[in-house]
Amino acid sequence: MKDKKKTKILAFRSILIYGMGMMGTSLAIALRKQSPNIHITCVLRSKKQEKYIRSLNIIDEVLFKPTIDIDKLPYLYYDLIIFSLNIGKLLKIIPSLPPIKAVITDISSTQSQIASAFSKRPDLCFINSHPLCGSEQSGPEAAITNLFKNRLCLLSAPYQRQKELNLLKSFWESIGMDTHLTDANNHDLVLSYLSHTPHILSSILPYWVQEDKNVRDMIKKTKIMPSGGGLRDMIRIAGSNPEMWVDILETNKDNIIMALEAFEMNLSMVIKSLKIKKRSYWLMWFKNARKKRDRLYFED
Repeated sequence: MKDKKKTKILAFRSILIYGMGMMGTSLAIALRKQSPNIHITCVLRSKKQEKYIRSLNIIDEVLFKPTIDIDKLPYLYYDLIIFSLNIGKLLKIIPSLPPIKAVITDISSTQSQIASAFSKRPDLCFINSHPLCGSEQSGPEAAITNLFKNRLCLLSAPYQRQKELNLLKSFWESIGMDTHLTDANNHDLVLSYLSHTPHILSSILPYWVQEDKNVRDMIKKTKIMPSGGGLRDMIRIAGSNPEMWVDILETNKDNIIMALEAFEMNLSMVIKSLKIKKRSYWLMWFKNARKKRDRLYFED
């Protein structure tokens, strides 16, 4: 089985990773570990990143964005090009891309606007990828060796790209991912519930808990945070890259608003129930919540 996976990944013998943050660097680590003989090139923002990236021994060649225009990159050398960029930056790049024969993909958290932008470039072979993994940490130093293992990657592609879709599917599976095919619009709707709105709710909490003066005073006076692990767990993802999340809001706003409005209705119902419902109601409510949670969430 291990040899079979290596054969799949070697369908792409020369890979360009445009952007070496936490995700891009983690991907390069996984690729180098899986297939030592493939050629990996990366595009960095500045030379400050180069020393650390080279110390990992995962890259064959380094290019720098400030010294090379997007349309001057040696695209003909690559079989697969992976854009590991914030959505806003990728959307600006797409119109400037020259005709490329390589398969192009991304790791973006929303897909509709990117798919729409690439639909205007029929000369390019683009397939949406969204590896559902990550961290609230950013930068190449935050890379995780087995980030992609046993995680899900959502793919969407034009129907006429079946051959390339199969190659990309095998690519992600070769580094340990499960894959699922959807369409870009459905992807953005589902992720507004399962990822984007939860992040907003997490980001609301640091504002909310410090609005009360008594809470602020207690936090200030105690040496240890006067809360259990629940608050810490719930606000963890509020530390994620702000620029990335602004891009997500801007490119999936309508779905996120709809999901938030649905959450608001549930919250209003809870508030009303607190005023009138008895202990037996809440005992059943928490039991059902735990059952729904167990069906929804699977621990690593």
